Amino acid sequence: MSLQPQTSEEPVQGPTVFTDGSGITGKAIVTWKDGSEWKVLEGHEDGSAQLVELRAAVMAFQKFSQQPFNLIMDSAYVANTAQRLGHSVLKEVSNAALFHLLKTLWCAIQDRVHPYYVLHVRSYTNLPGFVVECNARADKLANPAWVAPQPDTLVQAKASHGFFH
Repeated sequence: MSLQPQTSEEPVQGPTVFTDGSGITGKAIVTWKDGSEWKVLEGHEDGSAQLVELRAAVMAFQKFSQQPFNLIMDSAYVANTAQRLGHSVLKEVSNAALFHLLKTLWCAIQDRVHPYYVLHVRSYTNLPGFVVECNARADKLANPAWVAPQPDTLVQAKASHGFFH
């Protein structure tokens, strides 16, 4: 267990990892580029979008436990948790699934010897660039039914209604 948290205030030398999760599908995604090839880890968590996003972060910390890495996500809740958990004392909460994920993430962070960097990006932004494009890729992997192109606005409206209601 490290007494010195390994979180970095700036990007580190290591893989750039994107995570996302969907409360609708329960799918938790971790994706990164290894050379010219995209790699994907997929997990599942029942519950809210925040729980699924937290599952994805746990998966990333477990996968990259032996090296520095940059973690990019569109969940402000999970990004803030990952940035602060290394400096925190964990207290049990009434939601068993949430406590299990927080404890697993806390342990993964405490056991780290390599630094990590966490960045929150806004989802569904039209800004150009690698970070936004790769975050959109993680979004598509987490919920492919929602982001698939629709042939016309009526079909798109029906799909949107079905997704949110």
